[in-house]
Amino acid sequence: MTSAALLLGPNGPLARTLAGYEHRPGQIEMAAAVERALAEDGVLLCEAGTGTGKTLAYLVPALLSRARVIVSTATKALQEQIFFKDLPLIERHLDLRARAVLVKGLANYVCRRRFELVRAGAREGLSEPIRSALPVLKNWIEATRRGDIAELGELAESHPIWSEVTASSETRIGPSCPYYEDCFVTRLRREAEQAELLVANHHLLLAHLAIRGEHPGGVLPPADALVLDEAHKLEDVATSFFGVQLSTARLERLLGDAERAFAAAGAPARAARLVVHARRLGEELFACLAALAPSPDGRQSLPADAWIGPVREAYHALDDALEAVQARADAALDEPKARPAARESLRAVAQRAARTRQELARIAEPSSARVSWIERRAHSVLVASTPVDLHAELRAGLIEPGGGVVLTSATLSAAGSFAFIRARLGLDEPLERPVDELLVASPFDYQARALVYTPADLPGVDEPGFAAAAAERIGRLVSLADGGAFVLCPAGRCASSSSTGSPSPCPPIRSSRLARPRSKRAASRPSHTTPCRRPPSC
Repeated sequence: MTSAALLLGPNGPLARTLAGYEHRPGQIEMAAAVERALAEDGVLLCEAGTGTGKTLAYLVPALLSRARVIVSTATKALQEQIFFKDLPLIERHLDLRARAVLVKGLANYVCRRRFELVRAGAREGLSEPIRSALPVLKNWIEATRRGDIAELGELAESHPIWSEVTASSETRIGPSCPYYEDCFVTRLRREAEQAELLVANHHLLLAHLAIRGEHPGGVLPPADALVLDEAHKLEDVATSFFGVQLSTARLERLLGDAERAFAAAGAPARAARLVVHARRLGEELFACLAALAPSPDGRQSLPADAWIGPVREAYHALDDALEAVQARADAALDEPKARPAARESLRAVAQRAARTRQELARIAEPSSARVSWIERRAHSVLVASTPVDLHAELRAGLIEPGGGVVLTSATLSAAGSFAFIRARLGLDEPLERPVDELLVASPFDYQARALVYTPADLPGVDEPGFAAAAAERIGRLVSLADGGAFVLCPAGRCASSSSTGSPSPCPPIRSSRLARPRSKRAASRPSHTTPCRRPPSC
């Protein structure tokens, strides 16, 4: 039987067919450990230093296993690298094929029903940016097969239309939707059910585990094994999904959909006034909460006595307003002139308003086992309550269902020990399966071959000239280093602002590897031109 070690080794097909390929002992050691974990339904904790080649070290065993494997990453940038670069390379050079599907969270896919509702109300209170984007979006929807908003480069990720027309677990109404058979998410679910390898991300995976209900938030079928790359970020992501949260953006999506549903159903004008009233009270509640956390950005804990006095009064007022919206939506369901599609929208609004009230009540309820916090984001403010300790949820959701589980990262241990991550995942308690650990050192000699350079004269990252100045400086550094550089752009920092204030893509930059194994062949590899891309959020 073919093993990953043979395929990745010095005499394997990659070494024979891929120019400049260098086998790495650490990669082969990791691949063998992954093979054992998948074959024995075990758990593997593997720290693999930068340059190990850990992506191939788990993808090749996953494909050889012939099991259905979910590969989950912390970022969609790595998702797309795996799907569009690494898997085609494996197929081309190793002749390993599998039905693979790239799966993102629902908010990455346009919802035909929501788009048509927005288009129907294009003359009624929509902002100019949204109205002007509708024709562009319509043409794309008619042409796209996947409905992934990352495909549409003409509209920035931050464009306000996306919050109005993308899917979510709250807005999906299932088979009763008139667009169900043509729905991009429906199509994705069906492809995922037939797939042997699913390339997902931690946000989606944990949403799939955390959200329950008639139309769950995930599109992931049951799997035989899990591979969690960038696993050191798993707990941070989990805090979003094993807690409850409400943002100004989510509240506005609910109220905007309520306005359109009332209009489509021909509800009386007082229904629209209920929405306006709820919107104002939502603004008042978030203003009260923001006053308790005066820092202008970032995440801050709320004090234990946050939900008293004016905040409590504002919370009760918003709850009453949402209850009124919910009741009005329920009542409008019985109005004879409401069309079937409008009734489904009204039913969804009523359910979402009820769920929002329940979750806001949990946030406002004090508990020593939970922490409440507020976070200011680029276009919204979020308030949330999350458990202090998530190990029980993570163990129950990821480890206990069975099947092989591989957790890997370049930074998974602390001082050479996995004790901390074991405790955070509940792996320090007995488990009826083997739990193995592996530390693979980086092949890079950082002491001899790396420098740290911190420029003090570039514009701020949020200033209009940052992208161009950074690209020019990076080009000079690559020239000084004689090529061989690989440029990484942190999420959300790869767009500059134009004179209109809208994000624009970074100019193309020369990309190669800065830190390299000691190899003349690696030094001779040509650099390539790659446009800088912002990975969208989950």
